[in-house]
Amino acid sequence: MLRIAIIGCGKVADQHVQAIHRIPDCEIVAVCDREPLMAKQLGERFGISACFPDLRELLHAASPDVVHITTPPQSHYSLAKQCLESGSHVYLEKPFTITADDGDASADIGGLSWRQPDSSRKLLVVRFGRLNVCWGLPREPRSLVT
Repeated sequence: MLRIAIIGCGKVADQHVQAIHRIPDCEIVAVCDREPLMAKQLGERFGISACFPDLRELLHAASPDVVHITTPPQSHYSLAKQCLESGSHVYLEKPFTITADDGDASADIGGLSWRQPDSSRKLLVVRFGRLNVCWGLPREPRSLVT
């Protein structure tokens, strides 16, 4: 079973939850939003009981395999960095980061690099649900699900 967490509980998060529910052997184990009410409401809509206002707490308590980041682009770098450093794979939508330097820094966290396809951590960047840029992943994104 693939354990998934979602950071950012606004409108886009609902679409991610619905898509994840269609994938066999996936379970949303936690949601997180710095506005606790947003996390609680998303959890109530979809039957997710673990709701957190703090990402570090979520990563420690839920230990997700994959974290979907559905926050504004300004927060992508710092959130992806925390998730990758904790050992979670990261899935986020474009734009990946606001600056190219942040993008390069994220890709190199803990040895994660597009130059090293055998990296143990994965960073998926997508545009409207379609794979766009991929670091440390085989070409077929469904391989994360198996």
